[in-house]
Amino acid sequence: MCLIELDSNNQPYYANPFGAPARPSETVQWKSISGKFSITIRDSLQFFSAKTGSAIRNIEKIIVDANVNNGVSETYTIISNLSTGTEIHYEVYCITNSDQGDAPPRIIITPAV
Repeated sequence: MCLIELDSNNQPYYANPFGAPARPSETVQWKSISGKFSITIRDSLQFFSAKTGSAIRNIEKIIVDANVNNGVSETYTIISNLSTGTEIHYEVYCITNSDQGDAPPRIIITPAV
């Protein structure tokens, strides 16, 4: 499981880690430590095969709020055939601070074990 923590006090990027390592077929979740966030993953169908609860859309918007569901997003599964070194960029908008992160954080695909 790849867990990316979001914190409204962690400026200018909000995401920790900024470059999160993950393997093909691994699940990903975002968790808000403090604040409310909107995450946008462009071309998400190229990277994620499924999400719990409903079908994933091509541009996925995820809302993560420290005060809702213990601050944890739904679970996303990375598709199994992504190449090592592939980067999944996503945009973080901090609703609490009305601020966009300075640069898009990313998930970096590492070799499968």
